[in-house]
Amino acid sequence: MLPYNEFDRTRRWLQFIGARSEEERKKIALGDELLMKLNNWIDDYVLDEETKKVYSDWTDWILKEDAKEDGMEQERRTIAKNMLKKNMPLTDISELTGLSLEQVKELQNKNYAFKT
Repeated sequence: MLPYNEFDRTRRWLQFIGARSEEERKKIALGDELLMKLNNWIDDYVLDEETKKVYSDWTDWILKEDAKEDGMEQERRTIAKNMLKKNMPLTDISELTGLSLEQVKELQNKNYAFKT
């Protein structure tokens, strides 16, 4: 196991690598001399206007895909709630909606909480 400070630094580097915007990357780099240098290098040598456009398009695509996934998840939950109202077996609901059995049970518990 890594010592806490080494774990924290590793986590910060991973967040830097996975940053979805220049602003997020700069915020993560703040206070870490090496990350700040790397961030400046990226700004100076990697992110020319064409690369910035590609990066921006890629970020927009990720955000749209995340929104689609969130919408699909909400739709699956709505369908599962309707199936719960019909007293369908939880395993069938899980299988047909793609939600885990735990997620279906959670919805079931929430539905009962609203009924009482």
